[in-house]
Amino acid sequence: MALQDPKTFGALVRRGKAVDWLLHPTLTTMMAAVLAVVIGSAAVYFEALASWSSEAQQIALLVQSAHMEDPRGLRADTQTLKLSRYVVVRSTLVVNTPAQDPDTCAARLAERLGSLLDGPPGSVNEPSPLADVEAVVGVCGRGETATHVATDIPRLVILRPHFDAGGHHVATEITIVETSPRPTILEAVGRPSVIVAILGVALCVALVVWYWSRTTHRRMADLWAAAAVDGLSGALRHEAFVAWLSGAIAEARRSAAPLAVLAVDIDNLKALNDSLGHAGGDAAIRLVATAIQQALGPDGVVGRLGGDEFGALLVGERLDKATATAETIRRAIEAASITNHGKTAGTTVSIGVAALKAGDDAATLVQRADGALYDAKGTSRNRVITAP
Repeated sequence: MALQDPKTFGALVRRGKAVDWLLHPTLTTMMAAVLAVVIGSAAVYFEALASWSSEAQQIALLVQSAHMEDPRGLRADTQTLKLSRYVVVRSTLVVNTPAQDPDTCAARLAERLGSLLDGPPGSVNEPSPLADVEAVVGVCGRGETATHVATDIPRLVILRPHFDAGGHHVATEITIVETSPRPTILEAVGRPSVIVAILGVALCVALVVWYWSRTTHRRMADLWAAAAVDGLSGALRHEAFVAWLSGAIAEARRSAAPLAVLAVDIDNLKALNDSLGHAGGDAAIRLVATAIQQALGPDGVVGRLGGDEFGALLVGERLDKATATAETIRRAIEAASITNHGKTAGTTVSIGVAALKAGDDAATLVQRADGALYDAKGTSRNRVITAP
């Protein structure tokens, strides 16, 4: 794991968090888009339902006026009806032949009226024959303007006779005003314009949420990285290193792969601080962290376990190879030097090595590596010792 690279901590952040996938920007974007579609569809449906109800009420008012004592009060030129996708107006003119008797007029008018009432696709309920006959006879026999309600769905039928200058009944105008059945949500939302509008809104919402989620996710990753990484050395903090080590141990047991841990401690860091100042001590800490990382490679995991102690995770390495890696680290640090304010000094490290064995967890494995480290410091320092 490269030092000072927050992107490499994504796996560490997510390790052990079963619901972390809920924070992924893609999921929140999809959820926002689906929510926008659902809300938009519901809004369109309720708007359509309200529009249909309003138009049905308008026709109902005309229907009620049809039962007034004076039907002549209902005239087409004085009625205003708002038309939309739910209201259909159909009209035709039935012409009488000269000197046509009322019976023939009524027969032709009834036939034409019946075909019109049966004509619209999806219409339900047959017209009332008795009411039809009464309306037709009233028009042909008495020249009345008749209104007839033909079905339970609001349907208004107006029969208006036309007369010539001599007062002869020459034609009858049939006007039918009706509403379509109550719309379903599929009928209300299924129109192309509505679908395009809803999908457009959903896309805009999704883009906004995606950008917000992505920015928030990155900010959270930065915060996690700041909490998990030691700012001075660029290595993992103690808790983050132990968490990473726990996951690596579980994976090593599943795959039966070897694993080892190094405990690295800077020799005489206090003396280095006294001679070069705290800036020199900080430089020594950075030097050791960098040397360990270089020896482990870009995928190696390095943690700062204390003020002057580091831990290193070596996945796939047995004790002998881990010891050789530790020796490489020790020699690299021994050969380096630190300069501050014109003063130059060197430093060394003591290293304890422990390989994973049955019954080890993260704590015991680090403890065994620490034990070997204390043995190295208790003898001559600047050496590598393996745990038994």
